[in-house]
Amino acid sequence: IDGWTIGRVLDEYPRAAEARRAVVGKPSAATQKMQLGRARRILKGHEGESVERVPELVLAYAVRWNREHGGVPTVTAAAEAQQVRAVFAPWVLEACERAGMPRTELRWKEVAQPEFQYELPPLELRERTIAAGKEELAKGSDVGRAFLLEFFCAMSAADACRARWDWMDETGTVHYERAKTGKAAAPRLSPEVAARWRELAKERGPGEIVPRNTDKERNEFI
Repeated sequence: IDGWTIGRVLDEYPRAAEARRAVVGKPSAATQKMQLGRARRILKGHEGESVERVPELVLAYAVRWNREHGGVPTVTAAAEAQQVRAVFAPWVLEACERAGMPRTELRWKEVAQPEFQYELPPLELRERTIAAGKEELAKGSDVGRAFLLEFFCAMSAADACRARWDWMDETGTVHYERAKTGKAAAPRLSPEVAARWRELAKERGPGEIVPRNTDKERNEFI
């Protein structure tokens, strides 16, 4: 295909990503670096081959990974395949086309997804954990406040480390945007839990709910 190899598209990707980011705000620089790093690792040794071979090579990698991990589809294999696919997305190939590459449409092959990504802990352990969390919340400890956010508000660590007391309104609804997706979330707390939120907010004052100096420290604590 007139000199357009896997390696050449990988080299073009940072320029294409920067141009797209200037227009739509993504991919972020961190995402760009991660995706490109994984693509270079998985496709290492194939840089001189046709870009049309990428779907086949990615599938072979995923199959090999799964075989090495008991023959069962894994989250890692599927996630890494998706990351490489993002580097060769249609908008990237369109940027390459504008730079002189013949029009190319890749035929992606499905990578098996695991049926279950986790198993719940035993019921007794879950019940003891919840009871302990409620005790910590009653004491107003750092652990209790993290439990308030993660259990009652269903926040991820990335959400909880940014949480502020003023996220809850007068109805007991907590308003925030999920860090990973940017989508709005609005869990409504029970009257008892909302009352405890207000008590702690009054004691602690405005600001982040988990008291650490930086988001990184809060995230690590949570």
